[in-house]
Amino acid sequence: MADESENRIRVRFSTDRISADLVIAPGTDPDAVTEQEVLGVVLSRGIPDDDELRDRIAAAVAAYDSASTGAFEHLIAQGRRPQTGENGWFELEASLQEIRDRASRTGSTRRGQGVDTKRSSDQESIEEPSETVNHYDRSTLMVVRAEQMIGQLHPAKPGLNGVDALGETVPAKDGHECSLKLDEASLITDDSGRVSAAFPGLVVMDAHTLKITRALEIHHAVDFSTGHVNFRGDIDIRKGVCDMFRVTAGRSLRVGGTVEAADLCSGYDTTLERGMTGREKGSVRTGRDLHA
Repeated sequence: MADESENRIRVRFSTDRISADLVIAPGTDPDAVTEQEVLGVVLSRGIPDDDELRDRIAAAVAAYDSASTGAFEHLIAQGRRPQTGENGWFELEASLQEIRDRASRTGSTRRGQGVDTKRSSDQESIEEPSETVNHYDRSTLMVVRAEQMIGQLHPAKPGLNGVDALGETVPAKDGHECSLKLDEASLITDDSGRVSAAFPGLVVMDAHTLKITRALEIHHAVDFSTGHVNFRGDIDIRKGVCDMFRVTAGRSLRVGGTVEAADLCSGYDTTLERGMTGREKGSVRTGRDLHA
């Protein structure tokens, strides 16, 4: 009788065993579908006995309709799925993030220890100055002072274990630590995850690393893709400097291309590899020697 009952009344687990349904074959004699009979079948499958289980069995027995042509199904056990932990991540400080977004919009990209400010072949794609926004002042370089906050490192969070329909623990996956590598020589991270600059310099950030460099390399011209440049260390500009832009170096300044009617200032030496076409508007101020 028990074998026959188990064939007509059975338990079906979900693929992950988080839930279990009571399944009664169509046409099963309602006299055979009792709470005690169903409880015996359910317990034989390892589902733990408690008040909630008995309430669900009672509801299933009351809802069973022997006249139905299809199999009767009713949820009798429900566990809890595991929740995967959150991965750690780095949040760039808001003002620096704004600069980084601006650099992305103007086509600037960072490579190695320098700043690659590629100029589009279509010059109209570069924002021109307007009456409401001074694009000369809209720098795309993340220059910081010593101890300035760079961002917040958010730690990974552990997962929350689940429970299956049998009452057994379902292990959860913990979140992974932040994949961004922070340079320990140039960055300071406190116990709260606050990241600050160990010394003044340029923030260099890509998908894998974050660091501060003491020297600034601009691989193309100083123009609307960079804005004015003000940096406490050495500046090496591979191309030229366009009209009306200001470049201020705390240490030495080198410009590989032609300097137009721009304003240059350095604390140490200034080297202009291809000279300057100032047109009586540009200026050069240097703390020590000028080579042009």
